[in-house]
Amino acid sequence: MVEYGKLVDEIFDSIGKYIKLETSDGVHREGKITNFKTRKFTYNGRAVCLPSEIELNDDPQDSIPLDRISKMSIR
Repeated sequence: MVEYGKLVDEIFDSIGKYIKLETSDGVHREGKITNFKTRKFTYNGRAVCLPSEIELNDDPQDSIPLDRISKMSIR
């Protein structure tokens, strides 16, 4: 199993890479990761950001929340 911290690093480093994913309701999507939407919270007194959605193909309206993804492969 991948450690959570390493997974977050890999996701942030994947801008510009190709992704194939499946959502929890069985929808298959693919495309180029062009941005992330993040969620801010306070951790040990400082503000931090975690990715919350993956944006595909340079389209801000085309984003998939990470909590809806059941499978993904990034190349």
